[in-house]
Amino acid sequence: TLYTNGDEMRRESAMDVLSKLAEFSINALTPHCKDVHDLLITALQDVSINVRVAALQASIGFIMSIDDDLKMKCKDMIPYIFQVLSQTFEMKNDELMKECMLDLMDICSIEFNFIRESISPITSVLLSIAKANHILEIDTCRVAFEFLVTLTKVGQGSIRALSNVISQIIELSFTFMLSLKHIDHDWNTNTEDDYDVADFYIDYDAIERISYNIGEKLMLKYTFPMINQLIQGNSMQERHAALSALSQMAGACKKSLPLKDILPTLINLINTDKHPRVQYAAIHCIAMFSNECKPYIQQHYVDYIIPTLLSQMQSYTSSLRVSGHAALAMVDYLSGVDEDMEESVYSYVDDLLNAALNLLKLDSILVQENALACIASVSTLCHEKFANYYDIFMPILKQILHTPSNGNDNLNKTKARAIECLGKIVLAVGKDKFISDAEEMVSFLLSTKQSIETNESNSSNGDDTRPLAIAQCLCCIAQTLGEDFSSALSSIIPNLLNLASQADKTCFITDQGEKTGYEGQNGYTSENVNLRFIGDKQVTVNNTLQQEVNNAIRSIGIYAENCPLGYGPYLKDTFKL
Repeated sequence: TLYTNGDEMRRESAMDVLSKLAEFSINALTPHCKDVHDLLITALQDVSINVRVAALQASIGFIMSIDDDLKMKCKDMIPYIFQVLSQTFEMKNDELMKECMLDLMDICSIEFNFIRESISPITSVLLSIAKANHILEIDTCRVAFEFLVTLTKVGQGSIRALSNVISQIIELSFTFMLSLKHIDHDWNTNTEDDYDVADFYIDYDAIERISYNIGEKLMLKYTFPMINQLIQGNSMQERHAALSALSQMAGACKKSLPLKDILPTLINLINTDKHPRVQYAAIHCIAMFSNECKPYIQQHYVDYIIPTLLSQMQSYTSSLRVSGHAALAMVDYLSGVDEDMEESVYSYVDDLLNAALNLLKLDSILVQENALACIASVSTLCHEKFANYYDIFMPILKQILHTPSNGNDNLNKTKARAIECLGKIVLAVGKDKFISDAEEMVSFLLSTKQSIETNESNSSNGDDTRPLAIAQCLCCIAQTLGEDFSSALSSIIPNLLNLASQADKTCFITDQGEKTGYEGQNGYTSENVNLRFIGDKQVTVNNTLQQEVNNAIRSIGIYAENCPLGYGPYLKDTFKL
């Protein structure tokens, strides 16, 4: 009655009321399903676009709330629902378009089977909107693009059958990625990305999602012609977009990547391209391939990749950022070198460490952190042979660690990386080489740990990575010193046991609406779920505490194994856990 006898505002209000009833009182509507269905069909064709949009939202709420049998009787509503989206497009009304697409994305994500038969016209409308950046706001086009990417996941089989749609979605990804317009003069030394490339990384991530959603064969089929064309392009934007897409496809397409064709091109770009952003992107490809295609890439391309990355580490006068990224990519590459391949890398160790040493001396936090990670990787690879370099790097690590932070969070991050590096070096060189520095470094680590814990309650920074780095480093030292580390256990084990005892506070499963006592507390999040054979429940989790408990239990095991006599006094409390 409110709809049929009302003006535009009342008709829109009627749809709003119906939407709320569908959400909170669907049982009251179900007996009148036919009447509701007919009313919504009528409202979706209302003369007012605002009423039609309200009817779209009410229709989605109603369809998502009713059972599957009733849903099938409402399939004839689909053309009318998406017709409203088409009408907002014809009107070039960005706000209503985005509103409709966000609502429709919900039903497509949750109830894809309901719209499966209409996937072709649906994607047609979305592609038209996504391509209309000349008449629409770019944010509207991106919502349509995100909708299309979502459909590649929830409707994998249906989308794969629409080859023309897949090719257009991928083309859109590249179109948006090509929006990178310029390079700021300080990009080479800046550690943060420019504001103007924020949208670029949205599409950068979309390439990875699409790759996993449609599968490597289709992805390679439709992307490689574009990549091969763009990578030969004259503009930085074209080459950068091609390389960025290639790196994001590495995980999903690793089994089919034509590395023999790709790697020579990457190495050539790293060595000869005049634009640092292109060099950076090509290095990132090497890093991604090193992780995803190991150990094949390490077994077959060691004499191509290491010299190329090493050359960029040494060319820091051209671009600090490229050199720092080369050091980090070296870490990824060396992580895939197994014992059988170590000999093939030894000939590069001197040059690698000299390059890393020079990078450590530069006034760049990012470059220093990456250099420290590289040194740690080389030490792990060299094992006891790193003792030859110990006297060079240990004083440098001490200098970094003893430099006052004065509240500088970036310097604390560098110190955390230096502590991680120290632990790797200690494990590599062994007890005999480290013993002369052991007391000093253990004392420093414990005092730093205590200082951080003392100031923790007064600090607003929850991103300090030093505590985890210290915990890992102390475990490395314990593994190296054995029983000689026992004297430090009294400053470590009680806290670990206390933390491990909180395992029962990391996760709670209760009836929905039931209070756990941890609502609103720092670190705890709750979500309502439907668990099979159990029913509707509320799951409350503290992921941070869970990780801390896991790390504590792992550390306790390391100390008990390597310092059995020293750990004896703590066995009784350990068994109580």
